[in-house]
Amino acid sequence: MTISSLLNHGIDVDKFKEELKGLSLERYELVFGTAKKNGISANTFKVVCDDHDHHYRTMKDMEDIINGS
Repeated sequence: MTISSLLNHGIDVDKFKEELKGLSLERYELVFGTAKKNGISANTFKVVCDDHDHHYRTMKDMEDIINGS
């Protein structure tokens, strides 16, 4: 909500993206947009992460990890 508020008050989106490059974050995309609900317009902001390397575990996997520690 803070970033959307800043966008609403006129920050430069390109400068914002450029400043984020200094954080050394990888594999993400920024999605900017607008929404309207019940007659109220708002800016939207999402961070979409590429999590292809994320390892999913089942409940059994987690129990084995806990019990084996």
